[in-house]
Amino acid sequence: MSDAEYLTVQEALTAVLAGVSVLPAETVPLLEALGRVLAEEVVAQDSLPPFANSSMDGYA
Repeated sequence: MSDAEYLTVQEALTAVLAGVSVLPAETVPLLEALGRVLAEEVVAQDSLPPFANSSMDGYA
């Protein structure tokens, strides 16, 4: 094997971040949102179900 030169974590992170840019937020219809990333957190107005249901958490 040859002696490979590895990047440090900081060097790799710097290289990755140099290749990305922040895009402006857009409002799109729900059906066009597939594959997109949320620009902000979405919080449900109501709990569903409206009671504690921990016995079913994680059940599929």
